[in-house]
Amino acid sequence: MAVITIAREMGSEGDKLGHDLAKALGYEFIDKEIIRQVAGKTGSAPEEVEQYDEKTDSWLLRFLSQIFVAHPDMASYYSTFAHVEPTYAYGVAEPYLFYEPPAGAAKPVDPNKIVKHFEEIIRDVAKKGNVVIIGRASQCVLKDMAGVIHLRTVAPLEWRLKNVQRDNPDLSSQDAEELMKRNDRWRERYLCVNYGAEWSDAMLYHMVISMDRWDYGKLLKMLSMLV
Repeated sequence: MAVITIAREMGSEGDKLGHDLAKALGYEFIDKEIIRQVAGKTGSAPEEVEQYDEKTDSWLLRFLSQIFVAHPDMASYYSTFAHVEPTYAYGVAEPYLFYEPPAGAAKPVDPNKIVKHFEEIIRDVAKKGNVVIIGRASQCVLKDMAGVIHLRTVAPLEWRLKNVQRDNPDLSSQDAEELMKRNDRWRERYLCVNYGAEWSDAMLYHMVISMDRWDYGKLLKMLSMLV
Protein backbone atom coordinates (compact mmCIF):
# COMPACT_ATOMS: atom_id res chain seq x y z
CA MET A 1 0.00 0.00 0.00
CA ALA A 2 2.72 2.47 -0.98
CA VAL A 3 2.31 6.16 -1.70
CA ILE A 4 4.68 8.09 -3.97
CA THR A 5 4.91 11.88 -4.15
CA ILE A 6 6.78 13.68 -6.90
CA ALA A 7 7.96 17.28 -6.73
CA ARG A 8 9.28 18.55 -10.05
CA GLU A 9 11.02 21.44 -11.67
CA MET A 10 8.99 22.53 -14.67
CA GLY A 11 10.23 20.73 -17.77
CA SER A 12 11.96 17.95 -15.81
CA GLU A 13 9.24 15.49 -16.86
CA GLY A 14 8.25 14.65 -13.29
CA ASP A 15 4.61 14.64 -14.35
CA LYS A 16 5.34 12.12 -17.12
CA LEU A 17 7.38 9.97 -14.75
CA GLY A 18 4.56 9.98 -12.22
CA HIS A 19 1.98 9.02 -14.83
CA ASP A 20 4.08 6.21 -16.27
CA LEU A 21 5.11 4.95 -12.84
CA ALA A 22 1.49 4.82 -11.70
CA LYS A 23 0.59 2.91 -14.87
CA ALA A 24 3.45 0.45 -14.40
CA LEU A 25 2.48 -0.20 -10.77
CA GLY A 26 -1.26 -0.19 -11.29
CA TYR A 27 -1.58 2.81 -8.94
CA GLU A 28 -3.96 5.75 -9.01
CA PHE A 29 -2.45 8.91 -10.48
CA ILE A 30 -3.33 12.24 -8.85
CA ASP A 31 -2.41 15.47 -10.62
CA LYS A 32 -4.95 17.86 -12.13
CA GLU A 33 -7.80 15.72 -10.78
CA ILE A 34 -7.19 17.32 -7.39
CA ILE A 35 -8.28 20.69 -8.81
CA ARG A 36 -11.70 19.29 -9.74
CA GLN A 37 -12.10 17.80 -6.27
CA VAL A 38 -11.19 21.07 -4.54
CA ALA A 39 -13.60 22.93 -6.82
CA GLY A 40 -16.33 20.55 -5.69
CA LYS A 41 -15.54 21.20 -2.03
CA THR A 42 -15.56 24.98 -2.44
CA GLY A 43 -18.39 25.26 -4.93
CA SER A 44 -16.05 27.07 -7.31
CA ALA A 45 -15.22 26.56 -10.95
CA PRO A 46 -12.08 24.45 -11.60
CA GLU A 47 -10.62 27.41 -13.49
CA GLU A 48 -10.89 29.57 -10.36
CA VAL A 49 -9.22 26.96 -8.16
CA GLU A 50 -6.44 26.51 -10.72
CA GLN A 51 -5.47 30.16 -10.20
CA TYR A 52 -4.26 29.11 -6.73
CA ASP A 53 -2.78 25.74 -7.71
CA GLU A 54 0.74 25.56 -6.19
CA LYS A 55 0.78 29.35 -5.98
CA THR A 56 0.71 31.66 -2.99
CA ASP A 57 1.48 35.22 -2.06
CA SER A 58 4.61 36.34 -0.27
CA TRP A 59 4.63 37.22 3.42
CA LEU A 60 4.77 40.89 2.42
CA LEU A 61 1.69 40.68 0.24
CA ARG A 62 -0.16 38.69 2.89
CA PHE A 63 0.58 41.52 5.29
CA LEU A 64 -0.58 44.10 2.74
CA SER A 65 -3.78 42.15 2.15
CA GLN A 66 -4.59 42.40 5.85
CA ILE A 67 -4.16 46.17 5.61
CA PHE A 68 -6.50 46.29 2.63
CA VAL A 69 -9.10 44.28 4.53
CA ALA A 70 -8.79 46.60 7.53
CA HIS A 71 -8.93 49.71 5.31
CA PRO A 72 -11.48 49.13 2.53
CA ASP A 73 -11.00 52.71 1.36
CA MET A 74 -7.54 51.63 0.12
CA ALA A 75 -8.72 48.54 -1.76
CA SER A 76 -11.77 46.31 -1.51
CA TYR A 77 -9.82 43.11 -1.83
CA TYR A 78 -7.11 41.48 -3.85
CA SER A 79 -7.06 38.42 -6.06
CA THR A 80 -4.47 36.14 -7.63
CA PHE A 81 -4.37 35.47 -11.35
CA ALA A 82 -1.96 33.04 -12.98
CA HIS A 83 -2.16 34.73 -16.36
CA VAL A 84 -1.33 38.32 -15.49
CA GLU A 85 2.10 39.80 -15.87
CA PRO A 86 3.91 40.72 -12.63
CA THR A 87 2.97 44.08 -11.17
CA TYR A 88 4.91 46.00 -8.55
CA ALA A 89 3.72 46.42 -4.97
CA TYR A 90 6.01 48.42 -2.72
CA GLY A 91 8.92 47.64 -5.03
CA VAL A 92 8.37 43.86 -5.00
CA ALA A 93 7.63 42.12 -8.30
CA GLU A 94 4.84 39.59 -7.79
CA PRO A 95 2.26 38.05 -10.16
CA TYR A 96 -0.65 39.59 -8.30
CA LEU A 97 -3.20 42.19 -9.25
CA PHE A 98 -4.72 44.66 -6.81
CA TYR A 99 -7.95 46.09 -8.12
CA GLU A 100 -11.35 47.50 -7.32
CA PRO A 101 -13.99 44.84 -8.15
CA PRO A 102 -17.08 45.64 -10.21
CA ALA A 103 -20.20 46.41 -8.21
CA GLY A 104 -21.85 43.20 -7.06
CA ALA A 105 -18.87 41.01 -7.93
CA ALA A 106 -18.29 37.98 -5.70
CA LYS A 107 -15.15 37.92 -3.58
CA PRO A 108 -12.48 35.43 -4.64
CA VAL A 109 -11.94 32.11 -2.92
CA ASP A 110 -9.86 32.32 0.25
CA PRO A 111 -6.39 30.96 -0.72
CA ASN A 112 -5.91 29.56 2.79
CA LYS A 113 -9.04 27.46 2.42
CA ILE A 114 -7.82 26.20 -0.95
CA VAL A 115 -4.57 25.03 0.68
CA LYS A 116 -6.50 23.24 3.43
CA HIS A 117 -8.69 21.47 0.87
CA PHE A 118 -5.60 20.36 -1.05
CA GLU A 119 -4.22 18.92 2.19
CA GLU A 120 -7.46 17.09 3.01
CA ILE A 121 -7.63 15.45 -0.40
CA ILE A 122 -3.94 14.50 -0.37
CA ARG A 123 -4.32 12.84 3.04
CA ASP A 124 -7.51 11.06 1.98
CA VAL A 125 -6.02 9.51 -1.16
CA ALA A 126 -2.80 8.66 0.71
CA LYS A 127 -4.75 6.71 3.35
CA LYS A 128 -6.15 4.50 0.60
CA GLY A 129 -2.62 3.78 -0.65
CA ASN A 130 -1.34 2.69 -4.06
CA VAL A 131 -1.23 6.20 -5.44
CA VAL A 132 1.22 8.59 -7.11
CA ILE A 133 0.65 12.23 -6.16
CA ILE A 134 2.14 15.08 -8.17
CA GLY A 135 3.18 18.28 -6.37
CA ARG A 136 0.82 20.33 -4.17
CA ALA A 137 3.40 20.20 -1.34
CA SER A 138 2.52 16.54 -0.82
CA GLN A 139 6.08 15.90 0.39
CA CYS A 140 5.32 18.23 3.31
CA VAL A 141 1.70 17.24 3.89
CA LEU A 142 2.68 13.55 4.13
CA LYS A 143 6.15 13.96 5.63
CA ASP A 144 5.25 12.04 8.81
CA MET A 145 3.15 9.33 7.17
CA ALA A 146 4.68 5.85 7.04
CA GLY A 147 4.98 4.06 3.71
CA VAL A 148 5.38 7.22 1.63
CA ILE A 149 8.24 7.66 -0.84
CA HIS A 150 9.11 11.25 -1.77
CA LEU A 151 10.82 11.93 -5.10
CA ARG A 152 11.99 15.14 -6.77
CA THR A 153 12.91 15.50 -10.43
CA VAL A 154 15.46 18.08 -11.59
CA ALA A 155 17.46 18.79 -14.75
CA PRO A 156 19.65 21.53 -16.26
CA LEU A 157 17.80 24.60 -17.52
CA GLU A 158 18.52 23.99 -21.20
CA TRP A 159 17.31 20.39 -20.99
CA ARG A 160 14.09 21.48 -19.34
CA LEU A 161 13.65 24.38 -21.74
CA LYS A 162 13.56 22.00 -24.71
CA ASN A 163 10.76 20.04 -23.07
CA VAL A 164 8.76 23.17 -22.26
CA GLN A 165 9.07 24.40 -25.86
CA ARG A 166 8.12 20.97 -27.16
CA ASP A 167 4.91 21.10 -25.12
CA ASN A 168 4.33 24.80 -25.90
CA PRO A 169 5.47 25.20 -29.53
CA ASP A 170 3.99 28.70 -29.85
CA LEU A 171 6.30 30.11 -27.18
CA SER A 172 9.59 31.73 -28.01
CA SER A 173 12.67 30.52 -26.19
CA GLN A 174 12.63 33.63 -24.01
CA ASP A 175 8.94 33.30 -23.14
CA ALA A 176 9.29 29.57 -22.44
CA GLU A 177 12.21 30.20 -20.10
CA GLU A 178 10.27 32.90 -18.24
CA LEU A 179 7.26 30.58 -17.93
CA MET A 180 9.47 27.85 -16.55
CA LYS A 181 11.21 30.11 -14.03
CA ARG A 182 7.94 31.69 -12.95
CA ASN A 183 6.31 28.32 -12.29
CA ASP A 184 9.32 27.16 -10.30
CA ARG A 185 9.21 30.35 -8.22
CA TRP A 186 5.53 29.79 -7.51
CA ARG A 187 6.15 26.22 -6.34
CA GLU A 188 9.13 27.26 -4.24
CA ARG A 189 7.14 30.04 -2.57
CA TYR A 190 4.14 27.75 -2.01
CA LEU A 191 6.22 25.50 0.25
CA CYS A 192 8.02 28.37 1.94
CA VAL A 193 4.90 30.38 2.83
CA ASN A 194 2.58 27.51 3.76
CA TYR A 195 5.02 25.05 5.34
CA GLY A 196 8.19 26.97 6.13
CA ALA A 197 10.11 24.53 3.93
CA GLU A 198 12.68 24.92 1.17
CA TRP A 199 11.47 23.27 -2.04
CA SER A 200 15.04 22.31 -2.96
CA ASP A 201 15.90 20.85 0.46
CA ALA A 202 17.16 17.31 -0.31
CA MET A 203 16.12 16.19 3.19
CA LEU A 204 12.48 16.40 2.12
CA TYR A 205 12.99 13.56 -0.36
CA HIS A 206 14.10 9.96 -0.45
CA MET A 207 15.56 10.53 -3.89
CA VAL A 208 16.41 13.56 -6.05
CA ILE A 209 16.60 12.44 -9.68
CA SER A 210 18.60 14.25 -12.37
CA MET A 211 16.38 13.29 -15.28
CA ASP A 212 18.91 14.20 -17.97
CA ARG A 213 21.35 11.56 -16.66
CA TRP A 214 19.04 8.57 -16.91
CA ASP A 215 17.81 6.29 -19.62
CA TYR A 216 14.10 6.81 -19.07
CA GLY A 217 13.11 3.17 -19.47
CA LYS A 218 15.77 1.99 -17.02
CA LEU A 219 14.78 4.66 -14.50
CA LEU A 220 11.13 3.66 -14.68
CA LYS A 221 12.04 0.00 -14.19
CA MET A 222 14.29 0.75 -11.24
CA LEU A 223 11.66 2.87 -9.48
CA SER A 224 9.02 0.20 -10.06
CA MET A 225 11.24 -2.31 -8.29
CA LEU A 226 11.83 -0.03 -5.29
CA VAL A 227 8.19 0.11 -4.27
